[in-house]
Amino acid sequence: MIKLLIVDDEVHIREGISKVINWKELDIDVLPAAASAEEAFETIRKQKPDILLTDIRMTGRNGLELADLAKQHDQEIEILILSGYDDFHYAQQAMKKGVRDYLLKTSEPMEIQKAVLSAKQAVLQKRSLKSDTTIKNQAFRDQLFKKLILEGDLSQVNSAVIPTIFPTIRLDETSYRVAILTADGWGVETADQELLLFSIHNMLKELVYCETLIDDKQIILLLPNVFATEAEPSFIRAIEQIEDFLKCTVTVSIGSPVTAIDKIHHSFHEAEAIFPFYTILPNETVITPEKVKNRTGGHSICTTYQETEIVALLNNGNPITLHDWIRQAISSERAHPQANPESLLEYANSIILIGLRWWQGVSNQKSSNVSLLKLADLALLEEEIYRRLYYLMNLYREKVIFTASSKIERALSYIQHNLHRVISLQEVAEHVQWNQNYFSEMFKKEIGMTYVEYVKQQRIKRAQELLRNSSDMRISDVARQVGYEDVKYFSQIFKAATGLTPSKFQKR
Repeated sequence: MIKLLIVDDEVHIREGISKVINWKELDIDVLPAAASAEEAFETIRKQKPDILLTDIRMTGRNGLELADLAKQHDQEIEILILSGYDDFHYAQQAMKKGVRDYLLKTSEPMEIQKAVLSAKQAVLQKRSLKSDTTIKNQAFRDQLFKKLILEGDLSQVNSAVIPTIFPTIRLDETSYRVAILTADGWGVETADQELLLFSIHNMLKELVYCETLIDDKQIILLLPNVFATEAEPSFIRAIEQIEDFLKCTVTVSIGSPVTAIDKIHHSFHEAEAIFPFYTILPNETVITPEKVKNRTGGHSICTTYQETEIVALLNNGNPITLHDWIRQAISSERAHPQANPESLLEYANSIILIGLRWWQGVSNQKSSNVSLLKLADLALLEEEIYRRLYYLMNLYREKVIFTASSKIERALSYIQHNLHRVISLQEVAEHVQWNQNYFSEMFKKEIGMTYVEYVKQQRIKRAQELLRNSSDMRISDVARQVGYEDVKYFSQIFKAATGLTPSKFQKR
């Protein structure tokens, strides 16, 4: 057991820390608290604590001086400083002296608990590093455990020594099942997640009769007969106790019982397969095959109406309304009574595909660097969908709207410089290096009228300027200046646009 020494000259502080946290649950033995650095050092010499949690300002020697003495006596001791002042100078000095953490006395008990658990983890790691045999034995045990879980194979080891390696496994057990456990609530940093799993792992050893292995971001549990069938409520109570004590959220999936140890991999793979259901059943602490076996799948694609909504949101460019729509749509789909991970994933990807089709339509480009979702994305599904659609929406603004505006401006300039001759839509589209149909669509969207309507409007405006400024200019010359060889036709469209014939307009 890890030994903890608390040092503070204020009795209510040292007694409060000793009592407010259930240290025994964390497998930590709290030594009698010390009221001064001198008293603490006597305890350090006689009882060799693994962790020292000390106040920094005390009568006599202060906490930093005690930290120096403690390190001189035992280089392996882990030190945590407790202070009533958020003093950067003190914190800086403490770090230089090898102090693991600097805590304020106003810290919540959970923060103190996490700091001590982090120190405990460091102590245990240092202990294991001292014993090469321990490391090799643990590595061998973990290797066997993985092989058992993945393949149901214990052929590498004599059955007679199995109880020595795996104390909770008895070959005469009538059933086994495998559980996969994950947890969150201590932050998103890798160090926070590792510490949380480490803490849960320690508590599981005390509360649950099982074999365990921390594997990446999860804990794998092999539950022999006592927890495989009738004792499931006890297992749930143990999980709830862990959640309550560590202030975290735990999710567990359990495979069906198997009747022989060499079939245990079937239970593991089933637990692995149903694990994603936790994203659909957030109120279920423990997910079992029985709870999900009848779920045949919810909607796998968006409706036509939803597609229209998504396109409108992307065109609108408001990220808040887009995020709200995604959250509501996915929440509704999770609540579908038949929803399962596969159908939810297909539904989510149908939203992404609508976004991709929209992008291809508005940009005339196929590439967007947006990938479809995988089962691993279900945990943060709404954010993953939003991240992809928000990227497309921004891409549209950067690559299409801003670029489109620039290209339309070039097109307008080209038209103005060539009003004296016939200029086709295809010619202008080629000038700005756009497909003819796409140019026509973007032109109308940006200018508010078709290409033909705009060119006609600009020809009439130019003709009005010429007629207004040149009273003796022939109407046929004006017509040619604005791209019309047929004077009669020019006169007709001019009158239709202005209400006057060119000659009457010139004489006004």
